[in-house]
Amino acid sequence: MTGYQHLHYLYGIKKTKINYIFKTTYNKIDCTAFATAALRIALKSKTLEIPTEEFQGSHESSSIHVPLEEVQKKGDEDIFLKNSYSHGHLLQDCIYGKNLAKGKRTHANMIKTCFEADHFLSTRLVIFYAKCGSLEDARQVFDNLSKPSLMSWNTLLTEYSRQGCEEETLRLFRLLGGVDGWADDFSFVSVLKACSGLREIRFGKQVHGHIVRSGLVSNSILMTTLGDFYAKCSCLDDACQVFDEISVRDVVSWTAIISGYMWQGNCEKALACFSEMLQAGIKPNTPAFRSVFKACAGLKALEQGKQIHAQMVINGLNLHVTLGNGLADMYAKCGCLENALLVYEKMPERDVVSFNTMISAYTLQGHGEEAIKLFSQMQQTGIRTDEFTLAGALGACANLASMQQGKQVHACIVKKGFESDVVLKCTLVDTYAKCGSIDEARQVFDLVRQKDVVLWTVIVTAYAKHGFGEEVIGLFEEMKRLGMKPDHVTFLAVMTACSHAGLVDEGWHYFHSMTQDHCIVPRAGHYSCMVDLLCRSGCLNEAHDFIQKMPIKPTVTVWGALLRACQDHGNTELGKLAAEHLFELDPQNIGCYVVLSNIYANVGKWGDIVNMRRTMKDIGTKKEPGCSWIEVKNSVHVFSAGGSSHSQIEEIYAMLQKLAGQMKEAGYVPNTKMKLSDVEEQ
Repeated sequence: MTGYQHLHYLYGIKKTKINYIFKTTYNKIDCTAFATAALRIALKSKTLEIPTEEFQGSHESSSIHVPLEEVQKKGDEDIFLKNSYSHGHLLQDCIYGKNLAKGKRTHANMIKTCFEADHFLSTRLVIFYAKCGSLEDARQVFDNLSKPSLMSWNTLLTEYSRQGCEEETLRLFRLLGGVDGWADDFSFVSVLKACSGLREIRFGKQVHGHIVRSGLVSNSILMTTLGDFYAKCSCLDDACQVFDEISVRDVVSWTAIISGYMWQGNCEKALACFSEMLQAGIKPNTPAFRSVFKACAGLKALEQGKQIHAQMVINGLNLHVTLGNGLADMYAKCGCLENALLVYEKMPERDVVSFNTMISAYTLQGHGEEAIKLFSQMQQTGIRTDEFTLAGALGACANLASMQQGKQVHACIVKKGFESDVVLKCTLVDTYAKCGSIDEARQVFDLVRQKDVVLWTVIVTAYAKHGFGEEVIGLFEEMKRLGMKPDHVTFLAVMTACSHAGLVDEGWHYFHSMTQDHCIVPRAGHYSCMVDLLCRSGCLNEAHDFIQKMPIKPTVTVWGALLRACQDHGNTELGKLAAEHLFELDPQNIGCYVVLSNIYANVGKWGDIVNMRRTMKDIGTKKEPGCSWIEVKNSVHVFSAGGSSHSQIEEIYAMLQKLAGQMKEAGYVPNTKMKLSDVEEQ
């Protein structure tokens, strides 16, 4: 194929037009050299074959070969950039290659050769700058257009919306006017996406009106975007109505409505819609699977999640990062840590979300050691940790009560510049408190300049768990004085502190203040706390009366608090009543059987203990041994009741015997009523 034929094939320019360009515009330049330059730019060729009979100054019928060096002497771009076609083609190449520097040189040449006013080229310039991410330059060229074309408008609208400049998208659309017959489906798609990002329901509905008047309701892509807008703005009824009006529903339409249900937190509807999608014969895409995996995680629907996983495999979708993360998260939140780990290990690539998912899964399942190990592995891979990673690692340290590990994570937070992150500050306060250092927790709290209600609640809870009742009340009153509005969690922490400190009057005061002064409806935890407060003060009958007057059904924690108090105070009849309610609510709760058996043992009812043992065997319950751990010199030592696996167990028992002797010499008399009876050995 000759160079001329290549030019005609690539650009579709007729022979007469090429001759006109070459013979009229470039009459002062050797046409053979110009043609060579033009075709070299178009074809990126080292040497071009040119039919010499096509150009001025040539009368030979054969083709000639022109070396690249000869063209470079002429300055090929200077030769070529002498008409609108050549400028347009070069700008198009710059758009495809995202070559901002070369495009700017082309723009400068347009100004130099007086082609800047060319409407076609100006439109190309707007597109070029917008596609290359230089929106300021694109807007400057656009504003200088006397009458911008719809393509210019749509290009700017699309790029503003795509780059997250939603407010500028709406302002530009208002300039366009949205006049019926002027804006088209591309305009409406861009502005609807901007409305979704800003949750501009009113403006979006106005755009919907323009769409109807423009007769574009049959455009499935536009209607899908409209439905997605309503869904993200929590207008699910409008979204469903738009979805029902789409004549041809494709996978994008179905995915939009499924995602809409997930935006509203309606996991059941999302799964039902996914099922309808499969029945309609639509093959789900990656976003659809991600949404339904999230729905399964929210519902703890493990079996449905496994079925959808199988459907994903049938559809041939690979475990790429986003899909693998969603699947692993689903298994983790459904409590299936083993499957989550399998998915994680099979992922060909992993990102920060992958590590965060597994660190969080290990932490929630009580595998703090594994979470810390994975956190260390992540740092070795070079993947940058974010605030979610650090929060997950801190949670693992808190569960392990590992002060040294917590301090190391704290150092990472400082090193990576996350010191001002409020969520991490809250997690740090909680971690230090759970590791036993309330002073360091308070120090972190005091360093935060702008404290929100969550941070105040965390520090109040920390002091409550450490038994500082008076300090909790002082913090709570200071919190209110500073204008903070306590929530139900804050009140729960204050009432817990009152319970542990025996502050009955203060506990009643805050219980009533919660409803009367702050209009917070008490939850099961608040009622349980009040029962515990009364029971710790020895007011068992008053606690029972309080339970009977509760407006909600008493929970396991409520009856459990009463049962434990009955053991402490030797109230057999009330303890038996509390245990009966517990057996109905949670028949597998081994703690209830153990406590009740000790109540019977305290009054010598051995026959009832035997019956209790028989009942436990019938239902298959077994008492798990107690477990505790302590950190010494960066090592965590774990102990279990009756265990002998520790490497220093002999030295430990020897020290316990020594301490027991010293306690006896000091006059200490143990309270044998609190000793738990081993039901299986009675």
